Amino acid sequence: MALREGAGGFPPELVRSIRGLAMACARAGAERAELTRVAEGALTGVDGRPPLLSDLAAFLRGLAAGEIGSRPAGLSPALAGSLGELLKALTEPG
Repeated sequence: MALREGAGGFPPELVRSIRGLAMACARAGAERAELTRVAEGALTGVDGRPPLLSDLAAFLRGLAAGEIGSRPAGLSPALAGSLGELLKALTEPG
């Protein structure tokens, strides 16, 4: 199952929500801060789901802990690209 926008995949709203959650997790990790209750609740909501979603949740929890991991396999090109850009921004000096 791939996280894809539109036909046969997750709705665009969910993909946008995942992007926003990834930003919140990255911000928490970069600032060494706690996740907001909303972000933590969203992550808890995908824990234990099908493997791709639980892999994504583990990746995002890593970001929130300040760990730069590898993106989960099977993401749609758009979501994988967004997460790649986020990882690049986190690892560039600056």
